[in-house]
Amino acid sequence: MKKPDNYGQNDNSNYITVGGHKCIVKMAEEAVSKSGNEMLVIHFDTTTEDTHPNYYLNKYNADTREGKKWQGNMYVVPSNKFGKSLLEGLCTAVERSNPGFQCWDENGNLKTAELKGKRVGIVFRAEEYIKNDGTVGSSNKPFRFCTYDQAYDQELPNKKTVSPSAGFMSVEADDFANEGLPFN
Repeated sequence: MKKPDNYGQNDNSNYITVGGHKCIVKMAEEAVSKSGNEMLVIHFDTTTEDTHPNYYLNKYNADTREGKKWQGNMYVVPSNKFGKSLLEGLCTAVERSNPGFQCWDENGNLKTAELKGKRVGIVFRAEEYIKNDGTVGSSNKPFRFCTYDQAYDQELPNKKTVSPSAGFMSVEADDFANEGLPFN
C-alpha cells in the first residue's frame, strides 16, 4: 500500500470536543427499543453559537455514502434508573433554557413534538470501544443534558473505558438502531 497524499495532515479539530455544547432539538420522537422498552429519541445539533457550529448538519452534508444517517441522537429509556434520571435532566434543562416552556401537559404527558426547536445544553464524554481488530478506540458521545447558558461551565465527565481482553464491551443502555434523518 502506498502512503496517501496529505497523510498525517488530517484536521482533528473537526471532531466534537468533550464537555458542554450549546444545542438545539431538531426533532423528538417516542419509539420502542430493540428490547421492547418505551424510549424517547432526541435528534439534536449544535447551534451557530457553539464552538462547533452545526456540527451534525455539517457531518450529514459531508457524508457521501448511500443511506447516510443523522448522527446527533440521544436515547432516553425511562424504564431504567439511568434513563429516568436522563429524562428528568432533559426536562429540567429544556425548561430552564426556554423560559415559559413546560415539558409536561396538564395530564402528565410529555409534549414530545413541542421539544422541536428548543435550546438545551448537552455534555459530551469520551467513550472507549473495541475496534474490529480488537484494539481500543475512543470517540466523544453525548452523555447528559444541562442548561443551554451553562453548557461551557460543566465539569468534564470521566471517560467510559472498556477492557480489550474481554473481547466485547458491556453496554448499560439498550442497543438502539440509529435512523437517518435529513433535517433542513
